[in-house]
Amino acid sequence: MIRPAALVLAVGLTWSGLSAASAPAGSTSFVATATEQATGSSVRVVRGRKLVVTTQVRGRAVRGTGRVPRGLSTTGITARPARDALGSGAPEVLVDFGPVPGDPSAHAYGFFTLHRGALRPVLLGRDPAVLVTATEGGDDVGFRCAGRRLQVHWFHRGSGQGERTAYRLTGTRLVEESRTPLRQPTRGGPATCG
Repeated sequence: MIRPAALVLAVGLTWSGLSAASAPAGSTSFVATATEQATGSSVRVVRGRKLVVTTQVRGRAVRGTGRVPRGLSTTGITARPARDALGSGAPEVLVDFGPVPGDPSAHAYGFFTLHRGALRPVLLGRDPAVLVTATEGGDDVGFRCAGRRLQVHWFHRGSGQGERTAYRLTGTRLVEESRTPLRQPTRGGPATCG
């Protein structure tokens, strides 16, 4: 059985040391408006587990840095625009960390959002949120983006019970809005976030 605790892991030492995007000499800091979207997102790993996420906004590269979460591989990581999936009003990027070692059905993800001129990780509490999707024996955990909210869900087929928790993004933090009992698995997934 997949445990609900495996659904959203607040990883204490994942992303840190964020650097603001450097602005050309004489220019003001870069701020995107709610109608602007990220395009051409990319991610690379440098110096061990340091992660650099870059996206284009108005033809300008904007980036953020952090660390690959412990227990996840540093290879095969990808990023793509999330098209304001979390409703922040700012460009967002979905980072795909790839499979979770030891669990062939589990896959890990994280979000970055443009905040104060730089891409910054989306937080749950004080730590970057790492979202896991998995299906095992009819049980299901995962997430989807709907109505400019992040909806995290789990469902245990044996008991016929589950739960969906909706979060809104305020600045860089996910704030819980509601919890709803589930009586059947939820459809969706990371594809709904872009």
